[in-house]
Order: sequence, then structure tokens, then C-alpha cells
Amino acid sequence: MSATIVQINFSFAGSWEDYETGNKDAASFLAGMPDLGWKVWLKNAATGEAGGIYLFHDEAAAHGFAAQAAAMLADMPPVSNVSIKQFGVIESLTAVTRGPIAPM
Repeated sequence: MSATIVQINFSFAGSWEDYETGNKDAASFLAGMPDLGWKVWLKNAATGEAGGIYLFHDEAAAHGFAAQAAAMLADMPPVSNVSIKQFGVIESLTAVTRGPIAPM
């Protein structure tokens, strides 16, 4: 097993206050996922983009999550231009630059 990153980016046409408030339950749900190490929530108010970077314990968990996220985001009216990418982690180089991928 090796750590796997999922990167999700999308255009967001709603209120950032509503986005943050509306995602509090999602944040709690994600925090309880056993195969998720962490998530960083992303926002670029100037360009109307949002997303997240997720670290999963393995590729299978990342792939399953990416499929669920794609389906969920497709049903959200203020969301468009969804991009979901999955990456393996180069652990030796990430360790040098202090990336947070140590076993959890």
C-alpha cells in the first residue's frame, strides 16, 4: 500500500459563506473516514474556484472516493467544471520536503 492523493477542483458560483457553512457536516463526515488521512479545503475567491486535496492510505480507497465525489458534485447546482485527479505519492522526496504523509 502506498499513499494516494486525490485532487478535486471546480468552479463555484455561490456564496463563500454558504459554502463554508454548508460543508460543516461534510467536514465531520470526512474526518470520520477510516482510509482518509487528511483533507485540505481550497478556495480562490478571485477566480470562483474551490476544491480539495485528500490523502488516502491506498489507491483503492482513493479511487472509490473519487467516484463518489464525482457523482455528488454533478448534482450540485453552484458547481461546474469539475476536475478530479488521482496521484501516487513519491514518498522519498516528499519526506525531504516535510510532506505530511507519515503512516497514520
